[in-house]
Amino acid sequence: MKDLIKSSKHILILLPEKVCLDTAAAALSLAHIVSSEGKELKIGSTFPIPQEFEKILDFTPYESINSLQKREVVLSINKKKGEVKAVRWREIDDQIQFIITPEMGEFEFNDVDLESVGGAFDLIITIGCEKLSTAGSIYSSNPSPFFDTKILNIDINPANANFGSTNKVGSESSLSAWVLKLAGEEDLTVDQRTIETLFKGIFWSNEGFRKDSSLEKAVEKLAASEGSLTSIVTQMSDTLTVAELRYIAKMISNMEVETEGIIHTKIQNSDLQGVSLDRIIYPEVNILSRLSDYTVVFVLTEYERNKVLVRVYARDEQKDVFKLFSDYTPFGNSRNITFTVKGELDSIEEKLLERLRGASTGEDDDSRQVSQGPNDKEVKKENNTRKEINKIEKDKEKTETYKDPLPEAIEFPEPVEAPPVEFTPQISPMSQPSPLPQPPISPIYPTQPLPPVQMM
Repeated sequence: MKDLIKSSKHILILLPEKVCLDTAAAALSLAHIVSSEGKELKIGSTFPIPQEFEKILDFTPYESINSLQKREVVLSINKKKGEVKAVRWREIDDQIQFIITPEMGEFEFNDVDLESVGGAFDLIITIGCEKLSTAGSIYSSNPSPFFDTKILNIDINPANANFGSTNKVGSESSLSAWVLKLAGEEDLTVDQRTIETLFKGIFWSNEGFRKDSSLEKAVEKLAASEGSLTSIVTQMSDTLTVAELRYIAKMISNMEVETEGIIHTKIQNSDLQGVSLDRIIYPEVNILSRLSDYTVVFVLTEYERNKVLVRVYARDEQKDVFKLFSDYTPFGNSRNITFTVKGELDSIEEKLLERLRGASTGEDDDSRQVSQGPNDKEVKKENNTRKEINKIEKDKEKTETYKDPLPEAIEFPEPVEAPPVEFTPQISPMSQPSPLPQPPISPIYPTQPLPPVQMM
């Protein structure tokens, strides 16, 4: 896509016959990106972009056309050989011949030059066109230029006919979000002006942000100079990468608003490429905290296959989300919590939504425990197991710091009382050790004191 744009000089950005604000935002943003590459471009549209849209987008209008000029053949003659006296033409069978008569001298074949003019675009970029006929009369009145020109087909409609020489058909819910993603993938220049315009299209594409069809009210919501959601995103754009902006766009595009004042959105693992969840939390909170008319917002991000990070933000002080989801072992407080769940993204979203709906209708704790299903018990068991593993690992680290751990204590048998026995003391004769054998000594039983020893 980038190489195709760079190799072209004259570019036409073609809109469908029916234009919504999201399509207009995507087209004008892409026009700004292309013009920054030094290309000459025009906007092609059967009907002009509504003035209300231009007011919301606040974008400098580009030259627009509602029809493509038909190619014409121009015959040129070098007058250095002489002046032209007359030019005639005649039809012979299926040919038309032009006869040029000089005033003086003669014209040679090399003095004549032919060229075609009109409809001279070397690249046509279609935005939101399911097929070429979707563009309306700008195509049907003169289809031939479309057959001779390279076409870059950008759309999000799965029924797109892939009519372009290059087709970029995505699965986003917003054309503006798709253009933002393509700009990041193709390393195209995206400035603040482009980001602001794209996010106006992204917010507009989500019907939850415009519950009515009044364009005037939409202007008030989206075009406010300060405090609007688009201005908040634009202010943060200098510190965010295109991948992170794409993540925020996906979060906004996927938001759904429930009647109970619950807003929920989910992001698949494939949309996390180049995104750090640690960095994205602040912008996420900064945007979600400014949403109006809600009681609870929860965001699900599949950070690994079948592993989901859940963030829940509550505006209602009476709604204790920490207690409501206590069986998931969350981190946080009564109004803001984070926890992880194993399972498929859509089923987790539906289960948490049922929990919140039950809390909104006053469902008691017992019924809530019944509805939590086997997966909740498995999660709780897994969290407890994780705690035990962490404790064992810590104890192991402490033990490994000693080189000679003490041996395990020896268990002695319990003492057993011996039976009483009669004991008769016996006196054994004593003898002094001698290297020579000695006769046994008879026992001595003194009856009188021994005489004193006389000293010599």
